[in-house]
Amino acid sequence: MISFQAMAALLMWPRYVRAHRIRAWGRLPVPRGPTLCVVNHQHDLDDQITVAYLARGGPLNKTICAVTSRRLFERGALAWPFPWLEPVLRTADASKLFSLVGMLPIENEISERPLTSFARAVLSRHGDLPLARVFKEPALAALAADVREKHLSDVFAPTFFRTARGTSVRAKWIFEPYRSELFAQLRDDIETDMRALEARLRSGATIWLTPEGRFSRSGRMGALRTALWRLAPLAEQIYTIAISYDVFVGRRVSMLFRVIPALNRADLANSMNAARPVTVSQLLADWLCGTGLSQLAASRPFSVREARAAVTSRLALLPALAWIDPELRASPERLTAAALDGLLWRGIVRRHGDGYELTDKRDDALFPKTRDVIAHQAAFFEESSAAWRALDVRKG
Repeated sequence: MISFQAMAALLMWPRYVRAHRIRAWGRLPVPRGPTLCVVNHQHDLDDQITVAYLARGGPLNKTICAVTSRRLFERGALAWPFPWLEPVLRTADASKLFSLVGMLPIENEISERPLTSFARAVLSRHGDLPLARVFKEPALAALAADVREKHLSDVFAPTFFRTARGTSVRAKWIFEPYRSELFAQLRDDIETDMRALEARLRSGATIWLTPEGRFSRSGRMGALRTALWRLAPLAEQIYTIAISYDVFVGRRVSMLFRVIPALNRADLANSMNAARPVTVSQLLADWLCGTGLSQLAASRPFSVREARAAVTSRLALLPALAWIDPELRASPERLTAAALDGLLWRGIVRRHGDGYELTDKRDDALFPKTRDVIAHQAAFFEESSAAWRALDVRKG
């Protein structure tokens, strides 16, 4: 019988490919034993799209276990991404739905969380205390004066919920004894979550994991967390889901990813970085940062010919281990032109005679938590290059 997850994936996939430009290569083996899939994390779309892709590949009667933040399992979690449904979702518990689609909780926000998350934890243990008795001034600074005088339950009221949910609070901004109690509960939750994941993997499940915890805002991979090192020894097979985003090309999110066995099981960080597709955005960003253009803002124009030459020369220097976007390999000139058009549309470059010059703008609405998409893509490429060198040296 087809799983709920597979059914949802089959129904949602047409929507994903209409809304975004998705290209993927590789599959997980069918059948398979205990399998760990490690994913480099860059965007909120990573889990939705790659888990749906894997589920469609079968077996359709099995559920892939996607390790997800505990915040999604808290009451009211769905009200944040769907504000128009907030009156209904603000008090809803969606944890059973998430479990049906294969999500498993793990605590990935140790020292900082939304105010609502800490407030609910203290509320359940101590009752409806005044906010000012639990939270220090830095935690309450983002709230209006009338909210600070309220109690814990008030942050879940319609008037205050969105502000409180969007206010990030550090654990050190919580008074004792509540802070110590929260850390004790945190340790218990992490161990409970890890034992559940280990049991699933031992039983033959496929576990999908972003070992960084949170997605990267800089383009560089974050520290790999404990979950990876506890789960990896239990897996018969480890696959990397290596994701790149062609940030400059087109007006939709352009996502590329590969599903391949880990290049070096003893070096999973470099295995993840080395397998990521090389895109024109990465090469163009590397050139723009390398020439100092991004630091000099609009003071140094460049021609289309210079941009094409920069991309082509970088392609020629890539090592055998680098996996290049097939469209870029086939037509670097066309892809460079597409990237420049995308930068122009985003307002990151503007026309200057027959060429272009950079503006002061560096952000992109499709990547709202990245301040500088040029620096992001340059750092991403630099990290991939370092991984190619590291794995090649070890192979030699």
